Amino acid sequence: MKLPEDQFSVKFYVARFLLIIPYFKKNYIALLTGAIIGGIVGGIVEYFKFKETKYSAEIYFTIDAPGGNDGGGLSSLLGLANNGESSNIFSNGNFEELVKLPVVYKKALLLPINNFGKKELFINYLIKNHTSIWYFENIKGKYFPQKANIDSLTDEQKSTLSFAASYFMEITSFKKESDLSSFRKVKVITPNDTLSYLWANNVLNSLTDIYIKNKTKKSAELVSILGKRVDSLRNALYYTQGKLAKFADQNQQIVFQSAKITADRLQLNSSQLQGLYNEAIRNYDNYKFSLAKETPLVNIISKSDLPTYTNPYRWGFLTVFGTLVGALSVIVLLYFVRVYKEFLND
Repeated sequence: MKLPEDQFSVKFYVARFLLIIPYFKKNYIALLTGAIIGGIVGGIVEYFKFKETKYSAEIYFTIDAPGGNDGGGLSSLLGLANNGESSNIFSNGNFEELVKLPVVYKKALLLPINNFGKKELFINYLIKNHTSIWYFENIKGKYFPQKANIDSLTDEQKSTLSFAASYFMEITSFKKESDLSSFRKVKVITPNDTLSYLWANNVLNSLTDIYIKNKTKKSAELVSILGKRVDSLRNALYYTQGKLAKFADQNQQIVFQSAKITADRLQLNSSQLQGLYNEAIRNYDNYKFSLAKETPLVNIISKSDLPTYTNPYRWGFLTVFGTLVGALSVIVLLYFVRVYKEFLND
């Protein structure tokens, strides 16, 4: 009896499902062969992944980055700061976007490292010690000058730097541990424990340098101008005082009125310059202190140590996946063979 179209029958669907059993009985050898081949391929891939041991370096940190509306900050004193919190590159999702930029990783590659007492650029350390990693075979021997910066590089060096940076962008992750805390974690996974350790520290230093150079750029320029003004006033003061002392030595008993007027004028100039110089020194020191307040403080909560943590490989997933793919491939192949035979018979 035919069921109405809107009526559901469990028995009907169970019967349709049981039709698979004769299909498996008929083709079990082919299905078993495909599953075994797929499982073997998956096992081989897992073996090579197991041989490639990975080392993980993790650093937990917080960044105290003062906002633009800090009343004691230099930028606020001079009206240079933006009162919106969005100007802070470590807040409102700006940090997550910042760590995606290649410039962070390029700068980290050009930062010097202390490799067991020897200072060298990280990129040179990488080229000298880790070109055995297949990804870096093409940059072997392409060393950089010790005081290299991005703007002074040749086109070939920029290409090499971009190539290396793309690798570290893939193996470096930044994560905020909880929305309720300000703790963040940088995690690096490479085939070498020293490489993981050095890179985790270097990329964190690169972020700090970028913040300092961008957040305090105007303030630092003003402090530099104030420093030059202090130097100029000091030179003028020393010159006037020297001239006054020399004039006094030459005219110990002042008789002429013109000489007395000259001495009084030099004394007045010296007093005025002394006042300006003292005020400039005071402002210069205050502004340097305010600039220091604008600089972020990176608090390392938990640092990575050598030897770093080894990531154990978990066996099984690729083997099971390969087995299923092998069996499904045989099913698809048998279906196309049957369709092809029916086509020939027709």
